Order: sequence, then C-alpha cells, then structure tokens
Amino acid sequence: MLVPFLPPTCHMAPARNRNSHGIEVFIGRSAAICAHPFAAWHSRSWTDRAVLLISYFAIGYGVVFGLLNAISA
Repeated sequence: MLVPFLPPTCHMAPARNRNSHGIEVFIGRSAAICAHPFAAWHSRSWTDRAVLLISYFAIGYGVVFGLLNAISA
C-alpha cells in the first residue's frame, strides 16, 4: 500500500461497468469542453471543436439577445 490513508481499491467496480446513460455522458462531456476550452481546442476530435464553437456562439447569442431585450424594455 503506497498511501496508508486511502481505502483499498479491491472493492471498487471496474470503470467499464458504469451505469450511465448517453445523455449523462453528453452533458458531462459538453460541460468539460466548455469549462476547459484550451484543452478542447487542442483535442484531435473535430466534434470537440465543433461543440466548443457552437456552444460559445449559442451562449454569446443568448447573452447579446438578452441584453438587447433588457435595454429595449
């Protein structure tokens, strides 16, 4: 045992036996891409870059639309 204060890992389930649904994985990956845009941009996956660009465009559009709506009211 390398670290005495950590519990032993023999009772943990393997990582491949996760009970997660596709929508949970999508939301988690999308949040990670938006939280770490530099890492997502340097990813080899073109879908990560596309999600990054689309999400930032949508967020920017929503913010500008909300501000214009608030100013005109």
